[in-house]
Amino acid sequence: MQWLAEVSVRRPVFTWVLSLALMVFGLVGLAGMPVEKYPDLQLPVVSVTTVLPGASPTLVEREVSARLEESLSTLSGVERLESQSIEGLSVVVVQFTLSRDANAGAQEVRDRVSRVLGSLPPGTRTPQVESFSVNGAPVLTLAVRGDAPLATLTAPLAASIRNTVSPLAAAATVPMSMGPVMFSV
Repeated sequence: MQWLAEVSVRRPVFTWVLSLALMVFGLVGLAGMPVEKYPDLQLPVVSVTTVLPGASPTLVEREVSARLEESLSTLSGVERLESQSIEGLSVVVVQFTLSRDANAGAQEVRDRVSRVLGSLPPGTRTPQVESFSVNGAPVLTLAVRGDAPLATLTAPLAASIRNTVSPLAAAATVPMSMGPVMFSV
């Protein structure tokens, strides 16, 4: 590094030209670099949601979540496997390594879930396998509050939003999930 200091002191014009050249190349590279406001980001994360109406969290954990976890844990490239069991509902989340193709991982999860279907308790609804997509996250979340029953409050609003958003080209689907006082679009 001492030679660089000696050249810089002996030839200051060369140093200025070299510095300016590096700045010009940097600016040209920056201008040519593609930048997207919302890049298409595919995270290799897949969730399996299974409904067993009326079942206790312990039963859901033992009879649904544990069986799904056992089947999914042997998939290649699994980085993390988590489950959550609440009354009547099991959610198993499989996170693959970043090098793993998200679509291929989701297909393998579907295959494994279909093999386990026969061993799930009677009354279990067909598990829903969904890939996580940043672009598919809700862009609008509304909360409704009032003294009327939930259906009376949300039905007109949900119909109005669905009719307004559905014709938009960017809206592939308009799913609505309603909770006690909130729904997302």
